[in-house]
Amino acid sequence: MNTNDTPSFNPNTPPEHSKNEESSKQPKQERVGEILKRERVKRRISIAHIAEDLKINEVYIEALEKSEYQTLPAPPYGRVYIKTIATYLDLDVDRLLKKYADETNNVLPDPQRERQNTITINVQDEKKHSHLLPIAVIFVLVGIFAYILHQQNQEDIEETPDTLQQEPSTPQPEHESYPDPFPQDTEEPAVPAQDDNDTTHTPTADTSNTTDSEALRISLDISSDSTWMQIYADGRRVENGIYYDQTILLEASDSIHINVGNNSAVTYTLNGEPLDLSGQRIRFTRITPEGVTELSRADWNAVFGQ
Repeated sequence: MNTNDTPSFNPNTPPEHSKNEESSKQPKQERVGEILKRERVKRRISIAHIAEDLKINEVYIEALEKSEYQTLPAPPYGRVYIKTIATYLDLDVDRLLKKYADETNNVLPDPQRERQNTITINVQDEKKHSHLLPIAVIFVLVGIFAYILHQQNQEDIEETPDTLQQEPSTPQPEHESYPDPFPQDTEEPAVPAQDDNDTTHTPTADTSNTTDSEALRISLDISSDSTWMQIYADGRRVENGIYYDQTILLEASDSIHINVGNNSAVTYTLNGEPLDLSGQRIRFTRITPEGVTELSRADWNAVFGQ
């Protein structure tokens, strides 16, 4: 028997079957949809409940949980939905967005790059329509010429009654022949004297000024982190959707109701003053001239329904 044919044994070399066992024991990397589904099931929340609270189509939520990203309208909507649902489930939004970018081979949007792209598109559009510029200039010149003719005709019409009024009276400067449009202005000095004797008129004036100042003017500055919002001004719905990287200006006389899904992404200003609305997630708020009140979900649904 030839001993050279016998393979040598090295005790430091692990068996091949042990390598296979170690590789099989490595944990499988969860996809974004699997994480969202696991956390949703752990909290015993149904897809229908999330869709109702966040106003997201159930089909899109199911597509996210199955990692069927091609079903979503566009890549930006996928990021918006993941942000909103992750915030709703109190998860790490940044980690999930990074995993989503890795899974879809996309990078997170650069706001500066998006603005540059927008400017480039606008410049190209202007070049396409540059042949319309001479026509527009002609229309503007014709409009200016017509306006000048109209003004001259109006001056001729106004000069005719002035000459008729000057004939029966003694010659006077032309500007004195016009009737005084405010003949009662000479009696205004009597008003302060009445206020000194009777102070009951002062609160009436102050009340009218207070009513004007009680108009609700609110500004909502939304950061690049998107949020879902539903807003009612004086009982009429004026905003409903997902917003990011923009400012919303509203004005109302009676009340403003705000339902926001990611409150930490919004900065509020009421009548020129910063308004502190604490809370990181979903918040229901009522703003009136009397003050600001935080509402419960039941209070909101009782007024505006589901």
